[in-house]
Amino acid sequence: MTSDETIVELMILSTHYSPADISRAIGLEPDRSWRIGDRKGTSAMTQKANGWVLAAGDSRSVPLDSQITSLLGRLRPFSHRVREMSTQARVVFACVIYTQERPPLAFSNAVISEIAALGASFEIDLYWVADDQSGDTG
Repeated sequence: MTSDETIVELMILSTHYSPADISRAIGLEPDRSWRIGDRKGTSAMTQKANGWVLAAGDSRSVPLDSQITSLLGRLRPFSHRVREMSTQARVVFACVIYTQERPPLAFSNAVISEIAALGASFEIDLYWVADDQSGDTG
């Protein structure tokens, strides 16, 4: 990895509702989904819950705050349905950051309030990535 990457997604996880059930309840199709028992990537591990994911966008190089704003805008017309789903499934607003430098992690009251109004937990996974230009050979 040679540059920073940021991934912002809303995930809904359920052992009772399928991705199709979640789509019907919210009125929105996911960007990706999986079912209990599906493999996790190429590993032998399998999914323990059904998953429904809506992503901020395709570009992982877009700054965190822009991706959060974009995803919240995409969710706004469906926010009351996501909130209802949060009483029956786990809803997670997730940010995954791969970086070589300290990212700005300050969020406005409006952003925090809007995520909370979805009934979502707010999770940030931060991974420090070594600079490929360090010259280390091993």
